[in-house]
Amino acid sequence: MYLRGVKRKAMDGSELLYYQLAESVYDKVKRQARVQVVHNFGRADEVDPEIFRRLAASLLKVCGPPADPGVASERVFDLGLIHVVDSLWEKLGIGQALRHYMAREKQGHPFDRILMALTAYRLEDPSSKLGCYEYWLPERVWLPESRAWKLEEFYRALDFYLDHADALEGELLGRHGDFFGARTDLVFADLSLLRIETGEGAEVSPSFASAHQRESAAHARFWVGLAVSREGVPLRSWVFPEETLRMDAMGCMERDLRAWGLERIVFIGESADAGEVQGFSRIRAVPLRGGREVKDAVLARPGRYRPMGENLEIKEVVVDSGNGRKRYVICRNPEEASRRGEWRAWVLQLLEAELQALDPAEAGYSARVRELRTSRLFGAYLRENRAKRLLMDPIRIAREARMDGKCVLSADDDTLSAEDVALSDQGARVAEEFFRQVKAMGLRPRPMFHWSPRRIEAHIRLCSLYHFVQRFAELRTGSPWEHLLRVMESCKAVQFRVGDREYVQQTLLGEELEAVMRKLQVPLHARLG
Repeated sequence: MYLRGVKRKAMDGSELLYYQLAESVYDKVKRQARVQVVHNFGRADEVDPEIFRRLAASLLKVCGPPADPGVASERVFDLGLIHVVDSLWEKLGIGQALRHYMAREKQGHPFDRILMALTAYRLEDPSSKLGCYEYWLPERVWLPESRAWKLEEFYRALDFYLDHADALEGELLGRHGDFFGARTDLVFADLSLLRIETGEGAEVSPSFASAHQRESAAHARFWVGLAVSREGVPLRSWVFPEETLRMDAMGCMERDLRAWGLERIVFIGESADAGEVQGFSRIRAVPLRGGREVKDAVLARPGRYRPMGENLEIKEVVVDSGNGRKRYVICRNPEEASRRGEWRAWVLQLLEAELQALDPAEAGYSARVRELRTSRLFGAYLRENRAKRLLMDPIRIAREARMDGKCVLSADDDTLSAEDVALSDQGARVAEEFFRQVKAMGLRPRPMFHWSPRRIEAHIRLCSLYHFVQRFAELRTGSPWEHLLRVMESCKAVQFRVGDREYVQQTLLGEELEAVMRKLQVPLHARLG
Protein backbone atom coordinates (compact mmCIF):
# COMPACT_ATOMS: atom_id res chain seq x y z
CA MET A 1 0.00 0.00 0.00
CA TYR A 2 1.35 3.39 -0.93
CA LEU A 3 0.44 7.04 -1.54
CA ARG A 4 0.34 8.07 -5.18
CA GLY A 5 -0.36 11.24 -7.12
CA VAL A 6 -2.57 11.30 -10.22
CA LYS A 7 -2.67 14.22 -12.67
CA ARG A 8 -5.85 15.27 -14.43
CA LYS A 9 -6.50 18.02 -16.96
CA ALA A 10 -9.11 20.65 -16.11
CA MET A 11 -11.52 22.29 -18.56
CA ASP A 12 -9.22 25.30 -18.92
CA GLY A 13 -6.24 23.08 -19.83
CA SER A 14 -4.42 23.34 -16.48
CA GLU A 15 -3.17 20.22 -14.67
CA LEU A 16 -4.60 19.18 -11.30
CA LEU A 17 -2.91 16.77 -8.90
CA TYR A 18 -4.95 14.29 -6.81
CA TYR A 19 -3.67 12.14 -3.91
CA GLN A 20 -4.83 8.55 -3.51
CA LEU A 21 -4.08 5.70 -1.14
CA ALA A 22 -3.61 2.67 -3.39
CA GLU A 23 -2.33 -0.89 -3.41
CA SER A 24 -1.34 -3.42 -6.04
CA VAL A 25 -3.53 -6.52 -6.37
CA TYR A 26 -3.21 -9.50 -8.68
CA ASP A 27 -6.02 -9.98 -11.26
CA LYS A 28 -6.41 -13.76 -11.74
CA VAL A 29 -8.49 -13.33 -14.90
CA LYS A 30 -6.07 -11.02 -16.74
CA ARG A 31 -3.09 -12.60 -14.97
CA GLN A 32 -1.41 -9.29 -14.19
CA ALA A 33 -1.16 -6.77 -11.36
CA ARG A 34 -3.53 -3.82 -11.23
CA VAL A 35 -3.88 -0.75 -9.02
CA GLN A 36 -6.78 -0.69 -6.57
CA VAL A 37 -7.63 2.66 -4.99
CA VAL A 38 -8.35 2.33 -1.29
CA HIS A 39 -9.11 5.97 -0.54
CA ASN A 40 -9.23 9.30 -2.41
CA PHE A 41 -7.82 12.28 -0.51
CA GLY A 42 -8.87 14.83 -3.14
CA ARG A 43 -6.99 17.61 -4.83
CA ALA A 44 -3.47 18.29 -3.61
CA ASP A 45 -4.07 22.01 -3.11
CA GLU A 46 -7.13 21.31 -0.96
CA VAL A 47 -5.80 18.45 1.22
CA ASP A 48 -4.83 19.29 4.79
CA PRO A 49 -1.22 18.05 5.35
CA GLU A 50 -2.18 17.22 8.93
CA ILE A 51 -4.14 14.24 7.60
CA PHE A 52 -0.94 12.61 6.33
CA ARG A 53 0.92 13.36 9.57
CA ARG A 54 -1.81 11.66 11.66
CA LEU A 55 -1.82 8.68 9.28
CA ALA A 56 1.95 8.33 9.45
CA ALA A 57 1.93 8.63 13.26
CA SER A 58 -0.69 5.89 13.61
CA LEU A 59 1.29 3.57 11.35
CA LEU A 60 4.50 4.17 13.32
CA LYS A 61 2.69 3.16 16.51
CA VAL A 62 2.18 -0.29 15.02
CA CYS A 63 5.48 -0.95 13.25
CA GLY A 64 7.86 1.54 14.89
CA PRO A 65 10.33 3.85 13.10
CA PRO A 66 12.57 2.28 10.44
CA ALA A 67 16.07 1.31 11.46
CA ASP A 68 18.69 3.90 10.53
CA PRO A 69 21.05 2.22 8.04
CA GLY A 70 23.80 4.76 8.77
CA VAL A 71 26.06 6.45 6.24
CA ALA A 72 29.74 5.59 6.56
CA SER A 73 32.31 7.39 4.43
CA GLU A 74 35.02 4.90 3.53
CA ARG A 75 37.55 6.63 1.22
CA VAL A 76 38.12 9.81 -0.79
CA PHE A 77 39.88 9.72 -4.17
CA ASP A 78 41.21 12.47 -6.46
CA LEU A 79 38.96 12.78 -9.50
CA GLY A 80 39.55 16.16 -11.17
CA LEU A 81 42.87 15.49 -12.91
CA ILE A 82 42.15 11.98 -14.13
CA HIS A 83 38.72 13.06 -15.43
CA VAL A 84 40.10 16.09 -17.30
CA VAL A 85 43.04 14.18 -18.81
CA ASP A 86 40.78 11.28 -19.80
CA SER A 87 38.36 13.67 -21.52
CA LEU A 88 41.16 15.54 -23.32
CA TRP A 89 42.69 12.19 -24.30
CA GLU A 90 39.55 11.40 -26.28
CA LYS A 91 38.89 14.96 -27.43
CA LEU A 92 42.37 15.21 -28.98
CA GLY A 93 41.91 11.85 -30.69
CA ILE A 94 44.84 10.17 -28.93
CA GLY A 95 42.75 7.31 -27.56
CA GLN A 96 41.04 6.74 -30.89
CA ALA A 97 44.37 6.63 -32.75
CA LEU A 98 45.90 4.19 -30.26
CA ARG A 99 42.85 1.91 -30.44
CA HIS A 100 43.19 1.91 -34.22
CA TYR A 101 46.81 0.76 -33.93
CA MET A 102 45.78 -1.85 -31.35
CA ALA A 103 43.03 -3.23 -33.60
CA ARG A 104 45.46 -3.46 -36.50
CA GLU A 105 47.86 -5.54 -34.38
CA LYS A 106 45.00 -7.42 -32.66
CA GLN A 107 46.19 -6.35 -29.22
CA GLY A 108 44.08 -7.54 -26.31
CA HIS A 109 45.75 -5.37 -23.67
CA PRO A 110 44.29 -1.95 -22.72
CA PHE A 111 47.39 -0.03 -23.82
CA ASP A 112 45.39 3.11 -24.65
CA ARG A 113 44.00 3.34 -21.11
CA ILE A 114 47.36 2.54 -19.50
CA LEU A 115 49.09 5.30 -21.49
CA MET A 116 46.31 7.70 -20.52
CA ALA A 117 46.84 6.86 -16.83
CA LEU A 118 50.62 7.30 -17.20
CA THR A 119 50.05 10.70 -18.82
CA ALA A 120 47.79 11.86 -15.99
CA TYR A 121 50.26 10.50 -13.43
CA ARG A 122 53.21 12.34 -14.97
CA LEU A 123 51.23 15.57 -15.12
CA GLU A 124 50.66 15.41 -11.37
CA ASP A 125 53.32 13.34 -9.61
CA PRO A 126 56.26 12.29 -11.82
CA SER A 127 58.03 9.11 -10.77
CA SER A 128 58.51 5.60 -12.08
CA LYS A 129 55.72 3.42 -13.44
CA LEU A 130 56.15 1.24 -10.37
CA GLY A 131 54.85 4.10 -8.20
CA CYS A 132 51.95 4.65 -10.58
CA TYR A 133 51.02 0.97 -10.43
CA GLU A 134 51.54 0.35 -6.70
CA TYR A 135 50.39 3.60 -5.13
CA TRP A 136 48.91 6.30 -7.36
CA LEU A 137 46.25 4.29 -9.19
CA PRO A 138 44.99 2.12 -6.30
CA GLU A 139 45.35 4.71 -3.52
CA ARG A 140 45.11 8.25 -4.92
CA VAL A 141 42.77 8.50 -7.92
CA TRP A 142 39.42 7.02 -8.90
CA LEU A 143 39.98 4.72 -11.89
CA PRO A 144 38.31 1.36 -11.08
CA GLU A 145 39.37 -0.30 -14.34
CA SER A 146 43.04 0.00 -13.34
CA ARG A 147 42.58 -2.64 -10.64
CA ALA A 148 42.71 -5.34 -13.31
CA TRP A 149 45.95 -4.09 -14.90
CA LYS A 150 49.26 -5.87 -14.36
CA LEU A 151 52.66 -4.23 -13.98
CA GLU A 152 53.96 -6.07 -17.04
CA GLU A 153 51.32 -4.34 -19.15
CA PHE A 154 52.75 -0.92 -18.25
CA TYR A 155 56.11 -1.80 -19.74
CA ARG A 156 54.54 -3.44 -22.77
CA ALA A 157 52.46 -0.29 -23.28
CA LEU A 158 55.71 1.70 -23.54
CA ASP A 159 57.00 -0.69 -26.22
CA PHE A 160 53.71 -0.36 -28.09
CA TYR A 161 53.84 3.44 -27.91
CA LEU A 162 57.40 3.59 -29.24
CA ASP A 163 56.38 1.50 -32.27
CA HIS A 164 53.66 4.01 -33.15
CA ALA A 165 55.03 7.31 -31.76
CA ASP A 166 55.96 8.75 -35.18
CA ALA A 167 52.58 7.89 -36.68
CA LEU A 168 50.70 9.28 -33.67
CA GLU A 169 52.61 12.58 -33.66
CA GLY A 170 51.95 12.98 -37.39
CA GLU A 171 48.25 12.24 -36.91
CA LEU A 172 47.95 14.76 -34.06
CA LEU A 173 49.61 17.41 -36.22
CA GLY A 174 47.13 16.73 -39.01
CA ARG A 175 44.15 16.96 -36.67
CA HIS A 176 45.11 19.94 -34.54
CA GLY A 177 47.79 21.75 -36.53
CA ASP A 178 45.55 24.71 -37.30
CA PHE A 179 44.63 25.24 -33.65
CA PHE A 180 48.23 24.94 -32.43
CA GLY A 181 49.65 27.11 -35.19
CA ALA A 182 51.77 24.24 -36.48
CA ARG A 183 50.68 24.69 -40.10
CA THR A 184 52.38 28.07 -40.33
CA ASP A 185 55.64 28.53 -42.18
CA LEU A 186 57.84 28.38 -39.08
CA VAL A 187 58.83 25.59 -36.68
CA PHE A 188 61.44 25.82 -33.92
CA ALA A 189 63.69 22.84 -33.19
CA ASP A 190 66.33 22.13 -30.56
CA LEU A 191 68.77 19.29 -29.87
CA SER A 192 70.58 18.55 -26.62
CA LEU A 193 72.86 15.83 -25.28
CA LEU A 194 71.30 14.60 -22.03
CA ARG A 195 72.75 12.41 -19.32
CA ILE A 196 69.93 10.43 -17.78
CA GLU A 197 69.88 8.39 -14.61
CA THR A 198 68.25 5.01 -14.97
CA GLY A 199 68.36 4.32 -11.23
CA GLU A 200 70.02 1.66 -9.12
CA GLY A 201 67.12 -0.72 -9.63
CA ALA A 202 66.38 -2.32 -12.94
CA GLU A 203 63.43 -3.70 -14.74
CA VAL A 204 65.44 -6.93 -15.33
CA SER A 205 68.53 -7.49 -13.15
CA PRO A 206 70.66 -10.20 -14.78
CA SER A 207 72.60 -12.24 -12.24
CA PHE A 208 75.57 -12.50 -14.59
CA ALA A 209 76.06 -8.71 -14.88
CA SER A 210 79.21 -7.46 -13.16
CA ALA A 211 79.29 -4.53 -10.74
CA HIS A 212 81.03 -2.38 -13.36
CA GLN A 213 78.35 -3.20 -15.91
CA ARG A 214 75.61 -2.28 -13.45
CA GLU A 215 77.33 1.01 -12.59
CA SER A 216 77.64 1.86 -16.28
CA ALA A 217 74.01 0.98 -16.86
CA ALA A 218 72.93 3.38 -14.10
CA HIS A 219 73.57 6.30 -16.47
CA ALA A 220 72.82 6.80 -20.15
CA ARG A 221 73.55 9.61 -22.62
CA PHE A 222 71.33 10.39 -25.58
CA TRP A 223 70.80 13.16 -28.09
CA VAL A 224 67.23 14.34 -27.52
CA GLY A 225 65.54 16.57 -30.11
CA LEU A 226 62.26 18.47 -29.92
CA ALA A 227 60.29 20.50 -32.46
CA VAL A 228 57.71 23.04 -31.28
CA SER A 229 55.22 25.33 -32.97
CA ARG A 230 55.00 29.09 -32.59
CA GLU A 231 52.80 28.60 -29.53
CA GLY A 232 55.31 26.23 -27.93
CA VAL A 233 53.36 23.02 -28.61
CA PRO A 234 55.56 19.90 -29.03
CA LEU A 235 55.13 18.57 -32.57
CA ARG A 236 57.70 15.80 -32.69
CA SER A 237 60.52 14.37 -30.59
CA TRP A 238 63.63 12.38 -31.44
CA VAL A 239 66.12 10.24 -29.52
CA PHE A 240 69.55 9.48 -31.03
CA PRO A 241 72.43 7.40 -29.63
CA GLU A 242 75.29 9.28 -28.00
CA GLU A 243 77.73 8.44 -30.83
CA THR A 244 75.54 10.22 -33.41
CA LEU A 245 77.12 13.41 -34.78
CA ARG A 246 75.21 16.58 -34.00
CA MET A 247 75.09 17.55 -37.69
CA ASP A 248 73.66 14.15 -38.64
CA ALA A 249 70.99 14.35 -35.93
CA MET A 250 69.95 17.86 -36.97
CA GLY A 251 69.82 16.78 -40.60
CA CYS A 252 67.54 13.86 -39.69
CA MET A 253 65.26 16.19 -37.72
CA GLU A 254 65.04 18.62 -40.63
CA ARG A 255 64.25 15.85 -43.15
CA ASP A 256 61.50 14.41 -40.93
CA LEU A 257 59.85 17.82 -40.50
CA ARG A 258 60.04 18.58 -44.21
CA ALA A 259 58.38 15.23 -44.90
CA TRP A 260 55.41 16.57 -42.92
CA GLY A 261 55.23 19.62 -45.16
CA LEU A 262 56.90 21.97 -42.66
CA GLU A 263 59.38 23.88 -44.79
CA ARG A 264 60.85 26.56 -42.52
CA ILE A 265 62.73 24.98 -39.63
CA VAL A 266 64.81 27.20 -37.37
CA PHE A 267 67.14 25.70 -34.77
CA ILE A 268 67.21 27.44 -31.40
CA GLY A 269 68.72 26.94 -27.97
CA GLU A 270 71.75 24.71 -27.50
CA SER A 271 71.74 23.41 -31.08
CA ALA A 272 71.96 26.98 -32.44
CA ASP A 273 74.84 27.86 -30.11
CA ALA A 274 77.03 24.97 -31.31
CA GLY A 275 79.97 26.35 -33.26
CA GLU A 276 80.35 23.32 -35.53
CA VAL A 277 76.80 23.61 -36.90
CA GLN A 278 76.69 25.11 -40.39
CA GLY A 279 74.08 25.23 -43.10
CA PHE A 280 71.03 25.45 -40.81
CA SER A 281 68.84 28.45 -40.08
CA ARG A 282 69.52 29.43 -36.47
CA ILE A 283 68.38 31.85 -33.78
CA ARG A 284 70.78 32.26 -30.87
CA ALA A 285 70.26 33.75 -27.45
CA VAL A 286 73.10 36.22 -26.83
CA PRO A 287 74.32 36.68 -23.22
CA LEU A 288 73.59 40.21 -22.03
CA ARG A 289 76.97 40.41 -20.31
CA GLY A 290 78.81 38.30 -22.87
CA GLY A 291 80.63 41.01 -24.84
CA ARG A 292 81.17 44.67 -25.48
CA GLU A 293 79.17 44.58 -28.72
CA VAL A 294 75.97 43.68 -26.90
CA LYS A 295 76.51 46.20 -24.12
CA ASP A 296 77.71 49.14 -26.19
CA ALA A 297 76.26 48.63 -29.66
CA VAL A 298 72.99 46.74 -29.07
CA LEU A 299 71.55 47.64 -25.68
CA ALA A 300 72.79 51.23 -25.90
CA ARG A 301 71.30 51.79 -29.37
CA PRO A 302 68.50 54.38 -29.16
CA GLY A 303 65.09 53.57 -30.54
CA ARG A 304 61.55 52.80 -29.51
CA TYR A 305 60.20 49.40 -28.65
CA ARG A 306 57.08 48.31 -30.46
CA PRO A 307 54.46 46.21 -28.66
CA MET A 308 54.02 42.57 -29.61
CA GLY A 309 51.28 40.67 -27.85
CA GLU A 310 50.61 40.95 -24.15
CA ASN A 311 53.46 42.18 -21.97
CA LEU A 312 56.13 41.97 -24.68
CA GLU A 313 57.99 44.69 -26.56
CA ILE A 314 60.62 44.23 -29.28
CA LYS A 315 63.25 46.34 -31.00
CA GLU A 316 65.43 45.38 -33.97
CA VAL A 317 69.08 46.47 -34.07
CA VAL A 318 71.54 45.99 -36.98
CA VAL A 319 75.26 46.31 -36.21
CA ASP A 320 77.88 47.14 -38.87
CA SER A 321 77.20 46.52 -42.55
CA GLY A 322 78.34 44.38 -45.47
CA ASN A 323 80.13 41.17 -44.53
CA GLY A 324 80.21 42.09 -40.85
CA ARG A 325 76.49 42.74 -40.63
CA LYS A 326 74.78 41.27 -37.58
CA ARG A 327 71.07 41.40 -36.79
CA TYR A 328 69.75 41.45 -33.25
CA VAL A 329 66.26 41.55 -31.75
CA ILE A 330 65.85 42.86 -28.20
CA CYS A 331 62.83 41.48 -26.32
CA ARG A 332 61.62 43.39 -23.27
CA ASN A 333 59.09 42.29 -20.65
CA PRO A 334 57.81 45.41 -18.83
CA GLU A 335 56.37 43.43 -15.89
CA GLU A 336 59.60 41.52 -15.40
CA ALA A 337 61.56 44.77 -15.63
CA SER A 338 59.38 46.29 -12.91
CA ARG A 339 59.79 43.24 -10.64
CA ARG A 340 63.53 43.28 -11.19
CA GLY A 341 63.72 46.98 -10.33
CA GLU A 342 61.83 46.41 -7.07
CA TRP A 343 64.12 43.52 -6.20
CA ARG A 344 67.25 45.62 -6.89
CA ALA A 345 65.96 48.44 -4.68
CA TRP A 346 65.61 45.94 -1.83
CA VAL A 347 69.13 44.57 -2.46
CA LEU A 348 70.61 48.08 -2.46
CA GLN A 349 68.97 48.79 0.90
CA LEU A 350 70.62 45.69 2.34
CA LEU A 351 73.94 46.67 0.77
CA GLU A 352 73.78 50.16 2.24
CA ALA A 353 73.19 48.70 5.70
CA GLU A 354 76.16 46.33 5.22
CA LEU A 355 78.46 49.17 4.16
CA GLN A 356 77.44 51.29 7.15
CA ALA A 357 78.19 48.39 9.47
CA LEU A 358 81.80 48.04 8.22
CA ASP A 359 84.64 49.31 10.38
CA PRO A 360 86.41 52.19 8.49
CA ALA A 361 89.74 51.27 10.06
CA GLU A 362 89.76 47.80 8.51
CA ALA A 363 89.29 49.11 4.93
CA GLY A 364 89.80 46.31 2.44
CA TYR A 365 91.52 43.88 4.78
CA SER A 366 88.61 42.41 6.74
CA ALA A 367 86.96 39.13 5.84
CA ARG A 368 83.58 40.82 5.56
CA VAL A 369 84.90 43.28 2.96
CA ARG A 370 86.27 40.41 0.87
CA GLU A 371 82.93 38.59 1.13
CA LEU A 372 81.00 41.65 -0.06
CA ARG A 373 83.42 42.26 -2.93
CA THR A 374 83.08 38.67 -4.21
CA SER A 375 79.37 38.30 -3.39
CA ARG A 376 77.11 37.30 -6.29
CA LEU A 377 74.35 39.39 -4.73
CA PHE A 378 76.25 42.62 -3.95
CA GLY A 379 79.48 42.44 -5.98
CA ALA A 380 78.01 43.85 -9.21
CA TYR A 381 77.11 47.14 -7.50
CA LEU A 382 80.40 47.85 -5.66
CA ARG A 383 83.67 49.62 -6.40
CA GLU A 384 86.75 50.51 -4.33
CA ASN A 385 88.11 54.03 -3.82
CA ARG A 386 91.78 54.89 -3.39
CA ALA A 387 91.55 54.19 0.32
CA LYS A 388 90.37 50.63 -0.41
CA ARG A 389 86.93 51.39 0.98
CA LEU A 390 83.85 49.86 -0.67
CA LEU A 391 81.30 52.20 -2.22
CA MET A 392 78.16 51.73 -4.27
CA ASP A 393 78.86 52.47 -7.93
CA PRO A 394 76.03 54.44 -9.63
CA ILE A 395 77.39 53.59 -13.10
CA ARG A 396 77.26 49.85 -12.45
CA ILE A 397 73.80 50.14 -10.92
CA ALA A 398 72.51 52.00 -13.99
CA ARG A 399 74.15 49.42 -16.29
CA GLU A 400 72.41 46.56 -14.48
CA ALA A 401 69.08 48.41 -14.55
CA ARG A 402 69.39 48.80 -18.31
CA MET A 403 69.24 44.98 -18.66
CA ASP A 404 66.07 44.47 -16.61
CA GLY A 405 63.45 42.32 -18.33
CA LYS A 406 65.47 42.03 -21.55
CA CYS A 407 66.88 39.25 -23.68
CA VAL A 408 68.86 39.60 -26.91
CA LEU A 409 68.41 37.22 -29.85
CA SER A 410 70.60 36.95 -32.94
CA ALA A 411 69.26 35.53 -36.23
CA ASP A 412 71.35 34.54 -39.26
CA ASP A 413 68.28 34.35 -41.55
CA ASP A 414 67.21 37.77 -42.83
CA THR A 415 63.91 36.36 -44.13
CA LEU A 416 62.72 35.96 -40.53
CA SER A 417 60.75 38.93 -39.23
CA ALA A 418 61.53 40.45 -35.86
CA GLU A 419 58.27 38.98 -34.55
CA ASP A 420 59.30 35.47 -35.65
CA VAL A 421 62.66 35.86 -33.96
CA ALA A 422 60.95 37.02 -30.75
CA LEU A 423 58.62 34.00 -30.81
CA SER A 424 61.67 31.71 -30.78
CA ASP A 425 62.34 32.82 -27.20
CA GLN A 426 59.07 31.19 -26.14
CA GLY A 427 59.94 28.04 -28.09
CA ALA A 428 63.39 27.95 -26.51
CA ARG A 429 61.87 28.16 -23.02
CA VAL A 430 59.52 25.27 -23.81
CA ALA A 431 62.38 23.16 -25.19
CA GLU A 432 64.60 24.01 -22.23
CA GLU A 433 61.81 23.05 -19.82
CA PHE A 434 61.28 19.80 -21.72
CA PHE A 435 64.98 18.87 -21.52
CA ARG A 436 65.14 19.84 -17.87
CA GLN A 437 62.09 17.73 -17.09
CA VAL A 438 63.53 14.79 -19.00
CA LYS A 439 66.72 14.99 -16.94
CA ALA A 440 65.59 15.85 -13.46
CA MET A 441 62.22 17.39 -12.69
CA GLY A 442 58.69 18.17 -13.84
CA LEU A 443 57.60 15.45 -16.28
CA ARG A 444 60.81 13.60 -15.58
CA PRO A 445 61.32 9.96 -16.52
CA ARG A 446 63.72 9.48 -13.62
CA PRO A 447 64.01 7.04 -11.96
CA MET A 448 63.28 4.93 -15.02
CA PHE A 449 64.40 1.53 -13.78
CA HIS A 450 65.24 0.44 -17.32
CA TRP A 451 68.29 -1.27 -18.73
CA SER A 452 67.44 -1.32 -22.41
CA PRO A 453 67.93 1.85 -24.51
CA ARG A 454 64.60 1.10 -26.20
CA ARG A 455 62.65 1.55 -22.98
CA ILE A 456 64.52 4.76 -22.17
CA GLU A 457 63.74 6.09 -25.65
CA ALA A 458 60.06 5.22 -25.20
CA HIS A 459 60.00 7.03 -21.88
CA ILE A 460 61.52 10.18 -23.39
CA ARG A 461 59.18 10.11 -26.39
CA LEU A 462 56.21 9.83 -24.04
CA CYS A 463 57.33 13.04 -22.29
CA SER A 464 56.46 15.05 -25.41
CA LEU A 465 52.94 13.59 -25.31
CA TYR A 466 52.52 14.81 -21.73
CA HIS A 467 53.59 18.25 -22.88
CA PHE A 468 51.15 18.12 -25.80
CA VAL A 469 48.16 17.56 -23.50
CA GLN A 470 49.41 20.13 -21.00
CA ARG A 471 49.95 22.83 -23.64
CA PHE A 472 46.49 22.21 -25.12
CA ALA A 473 44.92 22.84 -21.70
CA GLU A 474 47.02 25.97 -21.17
CA LEU A 475 46.09 27.45 -24.55
CA ARG A 476 42.39 26.67 -24.08
CA THR A 477 42.13 28.17 -20.61
CA GLY A 478 44.82 30.86 -20.75
CA SER A 479 46.21 29.68 -17.39
CA PRO A 480 49.50 27.95 -16.52
CA TRP A 481 49.38 24.26 -15.75
CA GLU A 482 50.41 24.73 -12.12
CA HIS A 483 47.30 26.85 -11.55
CA LEU A 484 45.04 24.36 -13.36
CA LEU A 485 46.42 21.54 -11.25
CA ARG A 486 45.54 23.37 -8.03
CA VAL A 487 42.02 24.03 -9.30
CA MET A 488 41.45 20.39 -10.30
CA GLU A 489 42.53 19.13 -6.87
CA SER A 490 39.19 20.28 -5.42
CA CYS A 491 37.19 17.63 -7.33
CA LYS A 492 36.99 14.35 -5.41
CA ALA A 493 35.20 11.00 -5.63
CA VAL A 494 33.76 9.96 -2.26
CA GLN A 495 33.19 6.25 -1.62
CA PHE A 496 30.62 5.62 1.13
CA ARG A 497 28.37 2.86 2.41
CA VAL A 498 24.66 3.00 3.27
CA GLY A 499 23.67 -0.18 5.05
CA ASP A 500 25.03 -3.06 2.97
CA ARG A 501 25.23 -1.05 -0.25
CA GLU A 502 28.29 0.83 -1.52
CA TYR A 503 28.10 4.10 -3.48
CA VAL A 504 30.54 6.54 -5.14
CA GLN A 505 29.62 10.19 -5.63
CA GLN A 506 31.41 13.19 -7.13
CA THR A 507 31.79 16.30 -4.97
CA LEU A 508 30.25 19.60 -6.04
CA LEU A 509 32.28 21.66 -8.50
CA GLY A 510 33.52 25.09 -7.52
CA GLU A 511 32.90 28.06 -9.79
CA GLU A 512 36.55 28.22 -10.94
CA LEU A 513 36.76 24.51 -11.73
CA GLU A 514 33.45 24.59 -13.59
CA ALA A 515 34.70 27.53 -15.68
CA VAL A 516 37.90 25.61 -16.52
CA MET A 517 35.94 22.53 -17.58
CA ARG A 518 33.65 24.58 -19.80
CA LYS A 519 36.65 26.19 -21.52
CA LEU A 520 38.17 22.76 -22.10
CA GLN A 521 34.74 21.45 -23.22
CA VAL A 522 35.02 18.65 -20.68
CA PRO A 523 31.89 16.98 -19.18
CA LEU A 524 31.13 18.43 -15.76
CA HIS A 525 30.34 15.03 -14.29
CA ALA A 526 32.68 12.04 -14.54
CA ARG A 527 31.63 8.45 -15.18
CA LEU A 528 32.03 6.78 -11.79
CA GLY A 529 30.80 3.31 -12.70
